[in-house]
Amino acid sequence: MSGHETFEKLNTHCLETICEEPHLIFKSDDFLALDEPMLVWLLKRDDLGMDEIEVWDYTVQWGIGNTENLSSHDVSMWTVDDFIALEKTLHQCIPLIRYFEIAADDYAEKVLPYKKILPKTLKKQLLTFHLKAGSEPPLNALPPRVLCATVAIDSVITNPRHAALIASWIKRRLGSDISEYKFNLILRGSRDGFSNSIFRQMCAHLTSTVVLIKICGSGKIIGGYQAGKWFNNTKRSDILLDEEFSNFTLSRRPRQLSNPEKASNLNFLFSLGTGKNLKSVQLSFAEQRLCNGSQRSNNTHSGPFFYNDLFISDQSNSNRLSWYQCQTYQPNLFNGQIGQHFFQVEEYEVFQAVVHDD
Repeated sequence: MSGHETFEKLNTHCLETICEEPHLIFKSDDFLALDEPMLVWLLKRDDLGMDEIEVWDYTVQWGIGNTENLSSHDVSMWTVDDFIALEKTLHQCIPLIRYFEIAADDYAEKVLPYKKILPKTLKKQLLTFHLKAGSEPPLNALPPRVLCATVAIDSVITNPRHAALIASWIKRRLGSDISEYKFNLILRGSRDGFSNSIFRQMCAHLTSTVVLIKICGSGKIIGGYQAGKWFNNTKRSDILLDEEFSNFTLSRRPRQLSNPEKASNLNFLFSLGTGKNLKSVQLSFAEQRLCNGSQRSNNTHSGPFFYNDLFISDQSNSNRLSWYQCQTYQPNLFNGQIGQHFFQVEEYEVFQAVVHDD
């Protein structure tokens, strides 16, 4: 192992230790001297092991400590200029707080006094969320932090920590604690084959499925979550048809969504980088203004696909005809690169996400 590789391994270990024990940084005497890029990096981490209200408290403390000439230590006595100055200091940090994970009492006591530094749209969303019974966070809200949790998954592509992260993204849309989720392996390319006919036979009738794809050569892992069925003309006697979308739940017998457009609203794409850590994870949602009807297809020859953004070709392990392009789902999972990216699949797996009974 080269010196550079040793340093990178040590660096990764140190950063993961900080995320597992963040109070080593946040409670240190030198916290206010922390560089802004480091604080931003910490706030971006989905595995930062702190309650979100603590994250907010420390972020505000850092902001106040790094803002000059505030008129008072008492926020109730602040002027408009004070709030403008604090917002400027925390401009990069404010979007990284998981506000919808903060309890109503904590929000009222600790966040509302600083509401003038929050964007207007966010304030309106939070007001609705806390005052209107049954309100859900907006679909583009950041997912809950995983807090170093793991979810068991029988995968040769990813690991239990990434599985917990995927479960947290599904939780954002369908509820249940991530510890209740289970990923049942349905298909593995190297075990069952890479033909689209096998995918349709084993997966087309299922709802709530997660596709994991490892790209040949780069080792990059991408995938997506499909809430509804994959094809319009798939029939299966044990699929239950709900009259109302609100009845959709994850169970051992997943319910079929009667409204495919609403099902598509729940879908998302993701990139896990090379799967070595959570630092490079990206999440991409369907922009409704870009959606052209249902994601489901009448094409019985298709394999896994997500609108026009991600398509897995037949026998994808032996050709470079699978592709990704940033079109309906935003943001771009390929570092902003424009156009179609063709690739060969090294391995792919399909899981069904269920809430286990035990």
